[in-house]
Amino acid sequence: MRRVLLVEPGYQNKYPPLGLMKLATYHRGRGDFVRFWKGNARELVLETLLDEAVVAFKRLTPSVEWNSLRPQFRQYVRLRAKAAWGDIEGIAGFYSPTVKLWLDGIREQFRAGSVPDRLKWDRVCVTTLFTFQWDISVRAIEDAKALVKDLSELRVGGIAASLVPDEFEVATGIRPHVGLLSSPGALDPGDLTIIDELPPDYSMLMETDYVYPANDAYLGYTTRGCVRDCPFCAVPRLEPKMVHFHPIAEGVGRVTREFGERRDLLLLDNNVLASNRLDEIVEDIKKAGFSKGARFRHPNQLEVARAGLLRGWNDFGYRRHFWAQVRWLLPHLSPSDAARVKGVMVERCLGLDDAPTNEDCLALYPILSPLCEKHRYGGTVARHVDFNQGVDARLCTDDNVALLAQTAIRPLRIAFDAWRYREPYEHAVRLAAKHRITHLSNYLLYNYQEKPEELWLRMELNIALAEELDLNIFSFPMKYCPVWHEDGYHRNRDYLGPHWNRKFVRTVQSVLNATKGKISRNRDFFEKAFGRTLGEFRELLYMPENYVVLRFRSEGLGLTDAWRTLHNSLSDGQRSAAYPTIYSSKFGLSDLPRTDDPVVAAFLKHYTVTFEQVKDGVGLDSVLP
Repeated sequence: MRRVLLVEPGYQNKYPPLGLMKLATYHRGRGDFVRFWKGNARELVLETLLDEAVVAFKRLTPSVEWNSLRPQFRQYVRLRAKAAWGDIEGIAGFYSPTVKLWLDGIREQFRAGSVPDRLKWDRVCVTTLFTFQWDISVRAIEDAKALVKDLSELRVGGIAASLVPDEFEVATGIRPHVGLLSSPGALDPGDLTIIDELPPDYSMLMETDYVYPANDAYLGYTTRGCVRDCPFCAVPRLEPKMVHFHPIAEGVGRVTREFGERRDLLLLDNNVLASNRLDEIVEDIKKAGFSKGARFRHPNQLEVARAGLLRGWNDFGYRRHFWAQVRWLLPHLSPSDAARVKGVMVERCLGLDDAPTNEDCLALYPILSPLCEKHRYGGTVARHVDFNQGVDARLCTDDNVALLAQTAIRPLRIAFDAWRYREPYEHAVRLAAKHRITHLSNYLLYNYQEKPEELWLRMELNIALAEELDLNIFSFPMKYCPVWHEDGYHRNRDYLGPHWNRKFVRTVQSVLNATKGKISRNRDFFEKAFGRTLGEFRELLYMPENYVVLRFRSEGLGLTDAWRTLHNSLSDGQRSAAYPTIYSSKFGLSDLPRTDDPVVAAFLKHYTVTFEQVKDGVGLDSVLP
């Protein structure tokens, strides 16, 4: 039996790592021990060493809930913090010297970056996502080197590694796997399994504290590839061949049987309407339980955890999941029921912060099961189908939109990458309204080749269509970052389109930060956020960022009017002198140009006003008339 570690770097992401989930299925199916880790792999070493320490401390005195001290253990190991040691010493008492000696040993190992042989893995697989997450991805690969027994068993893959494999190899010395694991023997010579066709292992997500927003959905795809060759898109390089129908109903059934039922269906197709088998795809979606109007009742998660433990598939994950249900349940219980549960826990020397064994969980199950069933939500909720990558407005017809409307699709995502696609986009929205698809969403690419004004036009069109057709349309502006760029801009988020600059991008992002990245159909809010007209939007692009973020405050203090008066008074020559500084979005005193023009100097002074000054209304005499 091999020990296999699956690592996703610690970036923020909405969707679980589907490739790693299929690798978990593959390796557990071969009888391997598998562990998933989200974040810095060095932290896994620390947590494992602390696990060993807690077990040892329990042998010293089982009555102490040592697991409750883990935050202090971590703080002491990282910083040797006096406050942390004071808390530890207060509980450890007589055993303090032994505890300190053990923790100092862990601290020494952690600071040196050394990994004991017993904690190394037979195989480590690291995934990657976006190329602009370059630094954190490379760091994850470098950390993984210390965790694998043999570097030839350090496997790197995923989207970013597949897009720029040569660069990853130069940076890390590890040659990534490019593309999908879609052929037999992709990892182990002689094995006939096609890993890409395996169902994901959803129990893997129980092994991490990181909560993926889309964690209650079946993940999959009904098609692969795309018939388009958009220069801004990675799909032609990742999935160059269009696969027209990949059944999902059977996989949904298997996941339900093995990991518990899930509410939604999240499909990662890149252009499903390009398939000539859409009628079969829709029938398969309906067969999977996602017809229009489908309802769902959340399963008893305690039952899911118990079934997993009895199956012996992922003991670590299901133990964590079982204990999470205990933590959720106890505050909901009556005093007498809570006392019964806690009595069994005391008998087994278990605290809420402890890590239970399989036997502990199964011993608690008979008393917990009826209580969990009693207190869990018994109603039903609507199910949703989400073609998350969006559909192609240019391919929308009355027939295929009618087919999609037979499913529980919500929202229908329609790409709106540029203003020149207005007519097919609007036609697609009207077709959706005709077939009573009332919740829509769209991706609005910006910072690419279009002018900033076109972003406003697309957002405003969505507001107008939502009002006219009584639809809920949410817009998601997405900043373009190149898949590859000769100057290395694919490794970060610094790329600026030909009509954009840092200030324009920061203005848009400042507003989106307040709206959590989406724009609803509320016209009043939209007009306040982005302007009632193109002229007001252009003005916002130039407005000091802190005046944009603290809009009502800056207006109330008179800052906005003072800035606007100066801005409107600038001559063409004065604008030419001031605008380069604005475009750079660098407003430190050393960044401001030297000028003998008092109007330009007074105008640029507004950009040095800090967030705190606007918020507190202090230190503004130099910019107010």
